[in-house]
Amino acid sequence: MKWLAFGAAAVALAIALVWWLSRDDAAAPKATSTTEASTATGPRAPVASPSGGDDPGSARTPGSAAPTYNASNVDIRDHRGSGSPSPAGSGSAGPPPVLPPNIHPPGSRELPLALTSTLSTRMRSVVYGCAKDIPPDVRRGAKLESQVTLAVREHNLVVVGSTVVPGSALAAAAPAFAACVEQQASALAIAAPDEDSLEDYTYNLSYTLP
Repeated sequence: MKWLAFGAAAVALAIALVWWLSRDDAAAPKATSTTEASTATGPRAPVASPSGGDDPGSARTPGSAAPTYNASNVDIRDHRGSGSPSPAGSGSAGPPPVLPPNIHPPGSRELPLALTSTLSTRMRSVVYGCAKDIPPDVRRGAKLESQVTLAVREHNLVVVGSTVVPGSALAAAAPAFAACVEQQASALAIAAPDEDSLEDYTYNLSYTLP
């Protein structure tokens, strides 16, 4: 009986000790880790915005105004940035490599097809002749465009101006090539006996060099 009483007392003591310890744990405040606190209250990292700034409300510095160039008395605004090659013969550096607009309002006078076909053939001879000094491996297959300004004077169709836009393959030869085309084209005269006087008529041509 003595051992039984002793065992019961030991069990009661153990239960009391567990209860006491569990009460202390419940009363103690729960600690918050430094990492959790930092996550909850730390500064928010900047978020990139579509405009390229750190914040969607940030202002972008506006770019410089697009430069304007003149080719064949037509202003061309370059929106592509600097470093673009200029049309050969335009006399300016940096405009986009495109021809000036070839504008013929509805109902305006049009030159007859027979006359413009003859012009195309004569201009092709001029272009091919001026390209002969370009190395064959450079010029072969190269593409270029041109715009000629025409006039009918004393019943002759004449070229009074030209703009040449060579492809990138001809960039190195562009200045001399364009000067040659302009000089040779200015000597053309095509009979136009049925045509009245006309000035500043533009016509576009394109070629692939042999």
